[in-house]
Amino acid sequence: MHENLRRLTKVLEKFNAINYAQAVMSWDGLTGAPESGAGARGKAIGALSALAHNLLINDEVRNDLEILFKDKENLPDFE
Repeated sequence: MHENLRRLTKVLEKFNAINYAQAVMSWDGLTGAPESGAGARGKAIGALSALAHNLLINDEVRNDLEILFKDKENLPDFE
């Protein structure tokens, strides 16, 4: 596998895991979690959101995407 694609795939796996955790925390807040925990949940969701953002918005990801775009004819097809 193209090294840049492998690295980007790992970043996206982490991004998806963080988004899943955010969704579970949001669902928990909507389905009966104590209201007294809303502030802590909100802070945790905010921290996870910042982590997810920083995983995607950085020079390494930009560089990988630029290289992959230039070499797009040689990348495997995805279904």
